[in-house]
Amino acid sequence: MTAIGTGSRGAEAATTVVHVVAKTHLDLGFTGLAAEVEHRYLTAFFPKALDVATALRERGGPERLVWTTGSWIAQRTLCTGGRSADAVAAGIERGDLAWHGLPVTTHTELMDASLVRSGLAISAELDHRFGRTTAETRTVAAKMTDVPGHTRSLVPLLAEAGVRFL
Repeated sequence: MTAIGTGSRGAEAATTVVHVVAKTHLDLGFTGLAAEVEHRYLTAFFPKALDVATALRERGGPERLVWTTGSWIAQRTLCTGGRSADAVAAGIERGDLAWHGLPVTTHTELMDASLVRSGLAISAELDHRFGRTTAETRTVAAKMTDVPGHTRSLVPLLAEAGVRFL
């Protein structure tokens, strides 16, 4: 797809690639009890996302879905064992499912540095498990949803963890 727009200096600039990032909002305890939300991910959200990704790939066109979620629910699903864990692991291996640097939607102003580091470590553990250990493959982005902002004290902790984009 090529789009033509006006750049910041008034010159036309062509955009040849547009990435639409699909990411869910993980609310534990707000939209339902944590166990209910976790169950919904395992039985509905992950299977449906993987089905859509498979269908798009099988069409043979350029469209793809890489569904991005918080690292905690991805790790939690992988720890459950069974078919859900196997399906999620296979989806990760195919590139249909990804995680971002933060574990869940949270208000970082309520966290101390050790809690932030603990959450960021989940993404690093998943990167290691799935062989994403080079600068080109490891997780470098984190997502913020449904919070008014993050405290600036998060910035050095993200940088320490190798996260360059929030």
